[in-house]
Amino acid sequence: MADYSRASSLHGFANFARQQGIDPEAQLARVGLSLSLLESPESIIEFSSLAMLLENCAEASGDSLFGLKFGQYQGVDIFGPLLYLIQNAATVGLALEALADHFSAHSSSAVIDIERGPRQAFLSYTMVGGGAAPGRQISELPVGVGQRLLSLLLGPQWRPRAIYLATSPSVPALLYQRLLGVVPTFNSPSDGWLLECSDLERPLVTADGRLHRLMEQYLTYRPEQLPQDLVDEVSWQIRQQLGQGGAGLDDIARRLALNPRTLQRRLATRGRCFQDLVDEVRRQLAIHYLRETSLPLTDIANLLGYSELSALTRGCRRWFGVAPSRWRQHQRRRSNGAG
Repeated sequence: MADYSRASSLHGFANFARQQGIDPEAQLARVGLSLSLLESPESIIEFSSLAMLLENCAEASGDSLFGLKFGQYQGVDIFGPLLYLIQNAATVGLALEALADHFSAHSSSAVIDIERGPRQAFLSYTMVGGGAAPGRQISELPVGVGQRLLSLLLGPQWRPRAIYLATSPSVPALLYQRLLGVVPTFNSPSDGWLLECSDLERPLVTADGRLHRLMEQYLTYRPEQLPQDLVDEVSWQIRQQLGQGGAGLDDIARRLALNPRTLQRRLATRGRCFQDLVDEVRRQLAIHYLRETSLPLTDIANLLGYSELSALTRGCRRWFGVAPSRWRQHQRRRSNGAG
C-alpha cells in the first residue's frame, strides 16, 4: 500500500531549488510530478515520489544536507490548515498534541508522539509503513521543519536539550550543529527533540479558543482524507475539484500524471469506472452538506459541480428516493428525535 502526503510538503520548493542551482520543473518531471502541483497544496502526492525528488535534488546540488536545509526553508507553512490549529492552542504542549492527533491528515507516512517524563518530554517523528526507510533527505527534512515549528512556539532563542536523527552523519557533526544549534545524536530509532516539561506549559500568545475549536471540527469531520490506493486517490482528486470545474477525466488524469486511457484502464482492473466514482463522491458530499450544513441548495449544487439545481434534484432522487429539501428535512427530524 502506497503512502501519501499533501502537496503542501513541497511548499517553497521552486524558489529553494533555484537557489541551489537546480531546475525545479525538470526535477519534478523526473519523478512524474508537475510544476503546477505547487499551486494546489491540498492535492496529494505519493510519498515515494517526494522522497525520490529530494534524493535527486541532493545529488544534483552536491549538498547532502539538502533535505534538512529545505525543511528549515519551508518552516511551518508546510502544515497547511494544521498550522491554524497549532497556533490557536492554549499552550505549547496542547499545540504539539494537536499536531500529533491530526498529522495523519497531512501525511500517512509518519506518526508524531509526545512522551512525557517527570521533568523532560520527548517529541518524536517516526516513519511508518512503506516510508520506513525512504532515504536520507526525506528523513532529515522534518527535522528542519520541526526546528522552525519549535522556534515559532517557544521563541527564536530557545534550544532543545537534545536533537535525535534517524540517519547517520553525512558530513562532519559541526555542520549539523551550525544548522540546528546543537550536535545531534545520530542513528536513533526516530527523529526527535528533548524538551523540558516546563516548555510544554508555556502559553501561546496566538491562542484563540474559538478558532481552535473550529479548526478541530474541520480537521476531524472534513470529508477529505488521504487516499489508500488508486481508487481512493482518484476519488480524493474528484472531491477537491468538483466545485472548481476540474473534475473531468482529463483533468484528474493530468493531476495524476497519467494518460486518460491509462487511468481508465487501471480503474477497470479494479472493477471501477471513473464516472461511477464521480457519482459516489457527489453522493457522499451531498450527504455531508445536506445533513451537516445549512447551505442553500443552489450552493450545494455548485459545490457538487452541477450547473443547475435540477441536476442536484435528479441526483438526490436517484440516491435517496426523494428531493434534496425533503431528505434534509427528514434528517433533521431524525436528529431531533422526531422520527
